[in-house]
Amino acid sequence: MVDEESPLRREPQQARAKERIVRVLDAAERVFVNLGYEAATTNQIAAEAGTSIGSIYEFFGNKQAVARALAERYRIELQALYDEVVVDDPGGRDVIVAKVVDALDGFYSAHPGMGPLLRGCRGSEDLQAAGLALQASLIEHVERLIAVRRGETDPLRRHVVAKMCADILQGVLDDASDKPDPERVALVAELKLVLTSYLAVALPRA
Repeated sequence: MVDEESPLRREPQQARAKERIVRVLDAAERVFVNLGYEAATTNQIAAEAGTSIGSIYEFFGNKQAVARALAERYRIELQALYDEVVVDDPGGRDVIVAKVVDALDGFYSAHPGMGPLLRGCRGSEDLQAAGLALQASLIEHVERLIAVRRGETDPLRRHVVAKMCADILQGVLDDASDKPDPERVALVAELKLVLTSYLAVALPRA
């Protein structure tokens, strides 16, 4: 049995089946990057994974289910990233912004399918929930950072500022992810400046 919200038709029990799902998701990421989400097919994902189309349909009902599983993997890994890198860091605003941006820049570089997947979510009703879950996760973590350091901030204000920061992060890092290194590095540096300047105005010290 699987949860009704799970993208999987059934949960894998054996190590070999779990490894096959990992290979399928890795392959889907590459196919989404190379072809775009809309143009990608399960046949292409199967070929990239070196497995049969039947092996994909054993666990996934369609391409949307594969994409939802990939989005969930991203969400879980983002949770681990935040817990490891930023939650309890005592540094000042500039230090925290730099660490968050660098961590997410590294995440986008390591997971190039995140941008195409999020863009695909915007055009697909079936994937909107997956995209919203990823976006909500990013906003939640930024809110946590604000709450730890500025606990007196009104909750609505905290959420609005966090959403603005998350939207800026997502937009710039998505755009920068496929740029040549010199341009990507420059964009990331500007992103840190933009967020630091915005937060200084949005959440000024009393």
